[in-house]
Amino acid sequence: MRDLFLRSGIYSPVDLAVLDTALKIAVRELSATEKAEIEDIALQLLAAYEAGFRSPGALVRAVIRQRRQARPEAMGHPDPRIRPPRPH
Repeated sequence: MRDLFLRSGIYSPVDLAVLDTALKIAVRELSATEKAEIEDIALQLLAAYEAGFRSPGALVRAVIRQRRQARPEAMGHPDPRIRPPRPH
């Protein structure tokens, strides 16, 4: 999974460890199995990292929030008017 991040820029070993951990968690939480979906999650994690999120948990929450807002039906809400509850 690290090669997904290596293609996007230069990151320190610590950065890569945080991003790799976050990607593993996000893939598991989102039940992602397709390569394209995993790469999309990786890109979203990179964007969140560049925006200042630094812990794996914060990165994963940011990506899940973004994906729910973009596609609520894909997160178990078939009616796009129904929004999932905001995380606390």
